[in-house]
Amino acid sequence: MRPPAYFARQAALALLAVSSVAVAEPQWCSGKAQRVLHDASGTVHLYTSYRNDWIQLCNTEVAWKGVSTSICKSWLNSAKAAVAAGLNVTVHYAEAPACHLMPTYEQAPSPSYVMLVTPGLQ
Repeated sequence: MRPPAYFARQAALALLAVSSVAVAEPQWCSGKAQRVLHDASGTVHLYTSYRNDWIQLCNTEVAWKGVSTSICKSWLNSAKAAVAAGLNVTVHYAEAPACHLMPTYEQAPSPSYVMLVTPGLQ
């Protein structure tokens, strides 16, 4: 029969294996830009393969989380071009959880930049 400490250790290891902690640190999220949504309030959302859900990039009508409207309009054009051409994008976040754990919609952190990726280049 095994000692109780063995079972406690096994339980702790199992818990570590299945838990996922969202740690905020710099992230460079890369994937295919699949859809872009620009609604009547000016909010710009992007659906990418790295998150498989909608994330807010910015707002074209009011500054959002430090992103100006002029920058947002540029990012909107980049996002539309990426979706139309089937390009990948890299979105940088100064402080965010892992890309696949990124909060969705307006809960997403603000990006530092949005970059279109030329096919064949990384």
